[in-house]
Amino acid sequence: MTTTTTGDSYTLNLVIREVRSQWRTLGFVVLLMFLGTASALITPLLLRELIDGAIPIGDTGMILALVVAMTLLPVVDVGLGLVRNYARASVGEAVTRRLRTDLFNHLIRARLDDIEHTRLGHLATVLTRGCSRVGEVFVAQTVVQSIYHSMLIFVTAGIMFTLNWKLALITLLAFPPSYLLARVAGSRERRLNSEQMDIVSSGHSYITEVFDNIKTVKSFTGESREADWWEGWTRRNWRNKARMIAHHDLFRFGFWVALQNVVRGLIFGYGAFEVVNGRATIGDLVAFLAYLPGLYESSVRVLDFITVGESVKADTDRIDELMGLPTEEKTGGREPVRQSCASSVEFFNVSFRFAREGFGIEDLSFRADAGEFVGIVGPTGGGKSTVLDLTQGFYEPLEGRILIDGRDIRDLSLREVRRHISVVPQDAWLWHDTVLANIIYPETQPDMALVEQIVSDSQLAEFVEALPNGLDEVLGPKGVDLSGGERQRIAIARALYRKAGIVLLDEPTSALDARTEFHLTAALDELRRRSTLIVVAHRLKTVMNADKILVIEGGRIVEDGTPEELRQGSGLFAMMYEMQSLELQREH
Repeated sequence: MTTTTTGDSYTLNLVIREVRSQWRTLGFVVLLMFLGTASALITPLLLRELIDGAIPIGDTGMILALVVAMTLLPVVDVGLGLVRNYARASVGEAVTRRLRTDLFNHLIRARLDDIEHTRLGHLATVLTRGCSRVGEVFVAQTVVQSIYHSMLIFVTAGIMFTLNWKLALITLLAFPPSYLLARVAGSRERRLNSEQMDIVSSGHSYITEVFDNIKTVKSFTGESREADWWEGWTRRNWRNKARMIAHHDLFRFGFWVALQNVVRGLIFGYGAFEVVNGRATIGDLVAFLAYLPGLYESSVRVLDFITVGESVKADTDRIDELMGLPTEEKTGGREPVRQSCASSVEFFNVSFRFAREGFGIEDLSFRADAGEFVGIVGPTGGGKSTVLDLTQGFYEPLEGRILIDGRDIRDLSLREVRRHISVVPQDAWLWHDTVLANIIYPETQPDMALVEQIVSDSQLAEFVEALPNGLDEVLGPKGVDLSGGERQRIAIARALYRKAGIVLLDEPTSALDARTEFHLTAALDELRRRSTLIVVAHRLKTVMNADKILVIEGGRIVEDGTPEELRQGSGLFAMMYEMQSLELQREH
């Protein structure tokens, strides 16, 4: 198995690469920042000139010019800010888009067992909220803004030292404790944000689970129980959000505002003393005080780099965690299996166990020759469906080998192996799309002649003709408007359309009526002419035309032979056959 090389942090490395690739946009943003900085810095100087120069001499022309300039400059700055913010947001969105694309592409290729053991709500939260916070909150609002405000601090501090270096030194007294507060706040915000992500993930997972199983909830009148759980979730979410807001307000505004007021009081007192002693003018003091709010606001923005950065670290950790999941891609040979004809499948002393004790298969060996129809039957939980999963490479055997056309599946590209396999699962999944799109999935350009043949072979013709839009009829989510048999037949049509050399069917007739099952059995007989069939069945009637049948119990093959040989014997198959025959007699 391969894994993603993350270095110190996949997310951080991607952010750096993506930001570098956006250097033209960033250059434009920096240019607008310089213009915005100039606008913000000139206004206090114009104010000083108005107080110390124009007003004392009564120069109305100069007064008017200065007032107009001070009025227009903020308007210009607003216009520049709109363009600057749009460009800044585009950089952040580029990072978000790349993170979401890379993470989705990685997860869609991750090992099945890892995905199955990860909450869907967690995947959705990280793909949406987590990636968004890294790109749009951290990069766009924090990193790029920090560049701008760092420039503003540097130039503003320079001008303030020029106006009065003693007052400037007093101003800087706020910086060391502010940095310490930012470090403490960042650590705390990281922990709160991590808790919030867990809460949001659990909420997403819960919603998915409940509404995927809404029929069960209603059948067991569980609405009140689920409503109570959801109310409890909203309380947990509210409490943590309240803590986050209170913490943010305390560190971002409370302590910081108190610190600013202390320093501002010192500046007022010492500045007044300087004016009284003739070492500064009133205009100098007013200009100095006019710079102060902007300087401190810029300082807060720069310190946000620490607090927000720590907060977003919880998101980057989760992205890195998911990007660290191993993928299914093989590093062995890429030689594809044959495409246009049937292939042989062989299990050679294969053992596999799930996490649950005694659940899997043990030392299992069998061979399905090219074009052969092999049925697999046995008690529930005996390992029948596990054989199909292993054939597709969803899991790796703990021991033994699985061969396709004599080649070990571990030496082949899983993508090529699966292209050669068609599957009809027991619980057929249908997309919220047209009947046609579901049949030809994942293709997008249909072979209509083949589609028509497939519709006939899978006993779908009558169903399609009854639909208002025929093959273009859009199905509800997961085919909710269809019967189980209709969903199963569409899944069978999808498998037939693929024209694969190996066809795996898991309980293909479990949701079909007797008439449709009869016709489908005929379709399977047609299919076996060009494909190898491995069919897991509970209803023995489905596999009575098989070339051979494997009876699996407790993860082992306890019987094998032709249907007639097994039926005439005295083993498990014969007992199952007799029981199902008695059931049919009672039904009639």
